[in-house]
Amino acid sequence: DGTGTIFKDDGTNDSTATRDDDRAITVSGLDDVSEGSNAIFTVTLPDGNNRDTEISLSLGNGTAGSNDYSPTFTVYYYNGSAKVELTVTEGKITLPAGITSFFVSVPTTQDTTLEGAEDFSLTATITGGNSASDTSTILDNGTGQIYDDQGGNPTGPGNDDTPVPLPEPTSEPVVNTIAAP
Repeated sequence: DGTGTIFKDDGTNDSTATRDDDRAITVSGLDDVSEGSNAIFTVTLPDGNNRDTEISLSLGNGTAGSNDYSPTFTVYYYNGSAKVELTVTEGKITLPAGITSFFVSVPTTQDTTLEGAEDFSLTATITGGNSASDTSTILDNGTGQIYDDQGGNPTGPGNDDTPVPLPEPTSEPVVNTIAAP
């Protein structure tokens, strides 16, 4: 929590040491993810990351049920243009020193039921420190977007459960005419 005392090897107080277990962390989700595509969360350590940092990640139901998204997610960052995947072990990752932002990609489930907007959350917690969470909203009404793996460049609409509109009923009789040979 950043309030502890850091001691030098000789046991005296090191008043110049950096207390970095109280670093800020932010999570940002998307509010218009097309059902059946990936929800991309962006997690950032805005004050920097000067050492390897263990971060716990967990998903939570909002109005979406656990069957509306996958419990298995992919975590990665970019080193220049190269995508680097991180290993998730028991819901935790180790973010390398110097990396201040990473992405969590969660597949959403395409089903055949028109459900309306549903949301779920990602919580990120620095081990022994701060946590943050945000939601992503799944849309299946034809207005959702499909995002690239950095949560940008939306395209849409994606696959959805929008019912096909039927023609309006009419009171006029339907007449079929068949020509005789």
